Amino acid sequence: MLDAIFRFGLVALLTVGGYWLTRLLLAHFALPLLRRSRPKWAGPVERSRLPMLTALLVAVIMLGLAASVLTDGYPQINNLVRLIDVAVGIAVLTFLMATAASVALVIYEQLPLAKDVPLRGFVQLVQGGLYLIGALMIVATLLGVPAIYSFTALAAIFAALSFVFQDPIMGFVAGIQLAANKMVAIGDWIEVPQYGANGAVKEILMSTVKVQNWDNTVTTVPTRSLISESFKNWRPMQASGGRRMQRTVMLDIFSVRLLTPELLARFPVLAETRRQIDGGELDGANILVADAAGQPTNLGLYRVYLTDYLLRHPRVNQSMTRIVHQLDGSDEGLPLELYCFLSDTAWADFEMTAASMIEHVYATLPHFGLRPVQRPLSVDIGDPPRTAA
Repeated sequence: MLDAIFRFGLVALLTVGGYWLTRLLLAHFALPLLRRSRPKWAGPVERSRLPMLTALLVAVIMLGLAASVLTDGYPQINNLVRLIDVAVGIAVLTFLMATAASVALVIYEQLPLAKDVPLRGFVQLVQGGLYLIGALMIVATLLGVPAIYSFTALAAIFAALSFVFQDPIMGFVAGIQLAANKMVAIGDWIEVPQYGANGAVKEILMSTVKVQNWDNTVTTVPTRSLISESFKNWRPMQASGGRRMQRTVMLDIFSVRLLTPELLARFPVLAETRRQIDGGELDGANILVADAAGQPTNLGLYRVYLTDYLLRHPRVNQSMTRIVHQLDGSDEGLPLELYCFLSDTAWADFEMTAASMIEHVYATLPHFGLRPVQRPLSVDIGDPPRTAA
């Protein structure tokens, strides 16, 4: 009896000693060495359960070795201890590999490549496969079934799951296509109108993509819908350094007139623009090419002025298209469109610059004898007379 107690006590001592010895070696030697050689790896490893699971695996191995040597005289107990040791060892090894995959993902996401090729969905699939295989091996070990039967059952389970979980599997395949073709990356601004998504991509998971909208709500978009349906990605616009500004001002058609001495005398800015065009200070040859009779209009000179304004504006990308032109007129007026690309690609900066430019257009219209179209208000036509009740 005392011999059995001594043997089992020694097994427990070796197991616990192996665990704590491994923890001490990792804490005082392995982790400090990792901090010096790979400082970016040390943080994720220390915050994870990887050191603890590694020590547990060593303890399980020590338990198996010690039990096989010290409990030979007790075959039934030896078999039970070895059975439990193998099952626990499979479980610890499964969790260790899954945790290592999570740590590797955290380290990978620190790299610039992770933004273009996200692997979170792939890691989730690997972890799911590890847990499933580990569970089947534990059951086979406890029941005494050969491992080949476990993998046969695993194949049958996969066949059934492929039918039941068809959508997640298709989503995973779509995620691989998105990553391989670099269609979507974390941080991209995308628009998916059919799902009400308009914002920055925050996560690309195995079957879903999380988009944080500009109102700080989060929309979950199925990954496969980004393959089977259309969506807009604004990343090329941000990378190009130019965001399109296409704004229209409605002009009163009756304010468009030929230049006459009386009109030039009435609007000094108009006369000064004509003088600069005639003197070559402003390039109006291409804009006023249709004025063969030598009598341009005030709108033509205004287009010359706005074209030069876009040319000199510090926030207009001069390497991209810029044009001031008219659209088809209607009973609502004559549309004058400014088409250019601003170097401010961020939404707030872009809107501020565009608003400033349109304000300048409205402020300079009267100096060229032009009027915008605006519906009359009560202050324009006078308040209706009031009668006593």
